[in-house]
Amino acid sequence: MSITERLLDWHAETTSSHSFMHQLLKWRSGTVGSYSVMGHFLRWCIGSIGGYKIVEEIAEGGMSTIYKAISDTTHEIVAIKTLFPHFTEQKDRLEKLFAEKNVEGEMASSLDHPNVIRTYSYGRTRGRYYFIMEYINGQNLKDMIRLHRERLEGHKLDIIRQMAQGLSYIHSQGIIHRDICPKNILVSENRDIKIIDFGLAVSTSGRYKGLGMRSGTPSYMAPEQIRALESDERTDIYSFGITTYELLAGQPPFRGEDDFARMQQHLTFEAVPLSRRIPDIPHALEEIVSRAMQKEPDDRYKSMHVLTYDLEKLDLAEGSL
Repeated sequence: MSITERLLDWHAETTSSHSFMHQLLKWRSGTVGSYSVMGHFLRWCIGSIGGYKIVEEIAEGGMSTIYKAISDTTHEIVAIKTLFPHFTEQKDRLEKLFAEKNVEGEMASSLDHPNVIRTYSYGRTRGRYYFIMEYINGQNLKDMIRLHRERLEGHKLDIIRQMAQGLSYIHSQGIIHRDICPKNILVSENRDIKIIDFGLAVSTSGRYKGLGMRSGTPSYMAPEQIRALESDERTDIYSFGITTYELLAGQPPFRGEDDFARMQQHLTFEAVPLSRRIPDIPHALEEIVSRAMQKEPDDRYKSMHVLTYDLEKLDLAEGSL
């Protein structure tokens, strides 16, 4: 193993703990991305992937890091997602057990829709999976709601419709996303949206969906996900409803102090009606969101196609939401 590979493995192992390295990664000297000391260090370690030169780190989560990169030949700007080595090993074990090769890469690269992130190619290098995707100059919806709500005013219904169209398409391709939430919705400068991150996605015809494992983002997980039951399209519909509620109200319906408390609320609490938070919300829109958020899958919309149709039928003044 090369020095670079050892450094990358060390980085992956330590970022999941409260180690000195983890704290160092959080330290940005008042800057982010390519201007941080650690950003320079990691780009030096990785260099290039799949014919693309790493420019800067865009984001880092619990499972992966996303970089901005440029093609060595065409100079095209792309985003590259790399999984940490220990998650690569977990994917290897699951794919060997269920005889399904690189599920995330195969599913994501098969999708082609204006409201779904394009994955151009995927592969493996230095002991980790990578995914080369289209680059979007924008922010995720979570940050937009939290920091820039004024930029969403007058555009919320359009964003909701775009999310619905993208998710309806994903389902039409036989895929359940299983992690629909504001942080997995990218909003471009023109307010075009892209659904991203297929790390937890499963095929409706595959065997992964019956594993009986809890997965997702706790604040947006459907009750059947929390109970580690099998997922279907209605699982995504619930998460879509929670995401839409947060976009409209400016806060999620369940705000427990930790993940466990929030999951318990999804199981047992009823959300405060949107009309109590937004007195002038159109009744038809409130009904759509409420139906999507029902605890029992049978009480929700049966498909995103029907939900999308109901959204398109809404007769609201341009820019009223």
